[in-house]
Amino acid sequence: QALEPLSPALSLRPVRSDKMARMVNVMKRKETDKRLAIIHLRNDYEAFSTQVMKEWNISHSGHLEYDEVAQFLEDISAGDGCNRNPKKHEVEYIIMEANRDRPDNHGLTATFPHLKEKSIRPDHLGIAVDAWLEYRDSMPEIDAIFLKFDLDNDKVLNQHEFGLFLKDLNELTPIADAQVQQILLDADLIGQGHIVPINLPKAVATWYAHERQARRILRAPSALQVLNNIGQSIKNLTRPSIVSATREPS
Repeated sequence: QALEPLSPALSLRPVRSDKMARMVNVMKRKETDKRLAIIHLRNDYEAFSTQVMKEWNISHSGHLEYDEVAQFLEDISAGDGCNRNPKKHEVEYIIMEANRDRPDNHGLTATFPHLKEKSIRPDHLGIAVDAWLEYRDSMPEIDAIFLKFDLDNDKVLNQHEFGLFLKDLNELTPIADAQVQQILLDADLIGQGHIVPINLPKAVATWYAHERQARRILRAPSALQVLNNIGQSIKNLTRPSIVSATREPS
């Protein structure tokens, strides 16, 4: 079933607070209904891609361009409970994920700055949507992990902090700096040189791919399963105890 186009943004003039509240609730309900309709339509890929391009490809270029991807991600996130609009690095990451099977579109490195065509083709929209919705669903666990390992509160994991996280994954056995650096580089599709929340699942998957090869593990757990397990186990930890526990002895 085809989706109704988005209505133009309402121009909200000063009104009584109760009337304003009703209007906001109606708008939120419509946004949530639209998100659920897009997710449901995802099962019919041809209808899904046709509807997405019709509604969000304002430039009529045949691809979703950067600004159109940002708007698309914002619209399908409405009502998911995260209350966050897509950030610049998140949009870049999703575009990179959607282009992962297009080596012809990669430049010197497989990172966003070197991507030749910074857009998403209709046949790659499914990858983008799946990656984005999985990320949004795992945000509580990712936030808990950053609360523990982002020691300087700068919203990224540098190589040292990422190494502490991998040590936790590795049953408290330290990881060689060279291996930490390699996994970070493999997961850093944005090209910023560190781990941000959206590429943490890929970092976990990369780590387990390394471990599977090294130990010949038949089947590694999924990245989302690992994030969920770690996030649930550390949500109640307090920051001071974590910082003191990670300091070098004097």
